[in-house]
Order: sequence, then structure tokens, then C-alpha cells
Amino acid sequence: YDTDRINQGLWQLLSTRCAVGDTPGEDDSLPTYGSQLYALLYRRIGYETKPLIMAYVVDAIATWEKRITLRDVSFLSDALSYVRGTPGTIPATALANLEKIAAGIEAVDLQYTVIESQVAGNCVFPFYTASDLTLQGYGYNFYGVQKVTA
Repeated sequence: YDTDRINQGLWQLLSTRCAVGDTPGEDDSLPTYGSQLYALLYRRIGYETKPLIMAYVVDAIATWEKRITLRDVSFLSDALSYVRGTPGTIPATALANLEKIAAGIEAVDLQYTVIESQVAGNCVFPFYTASDLTLQGYGYNFYGVQKVTA
């Protein structure tokens, strides 16, 4: 299988609202197709929402995407661990990730293996959030951190 087609399928799956309770899904013919990620749009990403995002992603993929095995789900905001562990300097790539988060863009990075061919694949799914890092539970203003220069 072509990983581009799988990535398109993952984007469609994760961006489609599925039926939950009395809330109808987007697809009338398959009301449970999709994910519950829509319920978390524009919420602050923190210790309470990350597990929900991960659960919604894993559940949707396990239910509907039978061509792959999901290996890992990570977040762009995982770069915040650099801020906590390295006072004063962080890698330039981590700083770029933090700037995206401050702009309200989180990304869910999906690492998977295509079952039929055993080819590794990767899909990055954007997730738009409230952008105030201080209120997200991280409690650190990263703007005072200096870039590491080569």
C-alpha cells in the first residue's frame, strides 16, 4: 500500500465527526465512522486533554483503519520536556515546535506500519488549540529561552 493513500485515509478518518450519544455523525451511511476529536477542538492541550486525544485517535484507527498497525502516537508539545530539562538553552527544532504551539497549532504524530508490506509510515495530523501556554498547565514562559546555535 502507498503511505500517501493511507495518510489521506487517516486525515479523512480523524477529521470526520462520528456519532456519539444523541450527536449525529457526518456520514449518514456510516454514522459511527470518524473520531471524537472534534469535541476537543480549540481546547487547551495539557495533562487532561492529551490522553483524550490519544484515546480518540487510537480508537478511531483501531476501529476503521485495518491496513496499518499503529506503533506510536506523540505530540508536538512533547518538545516542552526540553524546556523543563534544559535551563537557558534548547535545540532550535524544539524552539520552532514551541512557537507553533504558542500560535495554537498542536500536531499529533502517528507512527505506523503497513500490515501488508511491513513498510513504516508517518502521518502528522494538525490539531488547533487555545494558544495560551501558561494556562495549559505547563507553567513556563519559553520566550525567555535562547536558541542553541551551531
